[in-house]
Amino acid sequence: EFQGNSSNTSIVKPSTPKKTSLNIGDIVTFTGTSHYTSSYKTGTRKQASPCQAKVTAKNTSSNVNVTHPYHLVGDGVYGWTNKSDIAELN
Repeated sequence: EFQGNSSNTSIVKPSTPKKTSLNIGDIVTFTGTSHYTSSYKTGTRKQASPCQAKVTAKNTSSNVNVTHPYHLVGDGVYGWTNKSDIAELN
């Protein structure tokens, strides 16, 4: 994209759009220490450790009881996790 007039032209590179959600198949960094047996708040908490992981499922229900919406699989995690415990990789 060009901006300016013919005597003062500059090239502007388009910015990369920031992702707004995680998708199945995305590789992420799990930063938490717990995962859960269910995406719902009744899921049993299990110990986990930070690692690189793959998003294998997500619960997109609007049900207020869905508190752990992303299922991750990695060396230190195998279960449903909180969005706050996930850092996206670029």
